[in-house]
Amino acid sequence: MCPQCHLKMSFVAQIDSFEHNDENNPNRRDYGKQHFMFGDVGMIYVWFCFDCLVPFATMDCY
Repeated sequence: MCPQCHLKMSFVAQIDSFEHNDENNPNRRDYGKQHFMFGDVGMIYVWFCFDCLVPFATMDCY
């Protein structure tokens, strides 16, 4: 729900994390110089209200 007008927002994107490349991590991946992780391999979800033009983001960690 939009924090401004309280109507349903539209889902527009998700931004994924890379698995941490550490020798002790059995799920590690080598992505070269790209080293970012949100929480514990989390996902950022981006929402947008087309009625009042307000963006909003939520995050989920696994």
